[in-house]
Amino acid sequence: APPHVPYRDSVLTKLLADSLGGSAHTLMIATVSPLAAYLDETVRTLHYACSAGAIRNRPVVKLDPQQQLIAKLKAEVLELKQQVEFLTHKLTHANTRLASRATDGDEQHASSLQHAAAEPRAHHFEAWTPCTDEAP
Repeated sequence: APPHVPYRDSVLTKLLADSLGGSAHTLMIATVSPLAAYLDETVRTLHYACSAGAIRNRPVVKLDPQQQLIAKLKAEVLELKQQVEFLTHKLTHANTRLASRATDGDEQHASSLQHAAAEPRAHHFEAWTPCTDEAP
């Protein structure tokens, strides 16, 4: 009898590698014989079928280097757009807060101006003397 080859190293597994596991639907037909003379081969076939059915692959999209670069750049552009949107929102929020503070400050400034306007202004003109063209 030939030496046992693990299912992952077998030629059949390598031929079926794209079909086994992953998201592919694969049908495996294990042909066995009811004769006692082929009992060992039947058991190995059934064992292989069970082992092959348990294979789980992670499908990988194979892209050429240019397509990989394009995908990477698209992901980077998307990330940068999200950053711009976040920072724009943050800036808008900050500007709104500044505008409300400025409005509050303007109201306080206007209030102090109104208060100052209500005071008599005579004290500002006490030291005023008219100017004449003649020298003293």
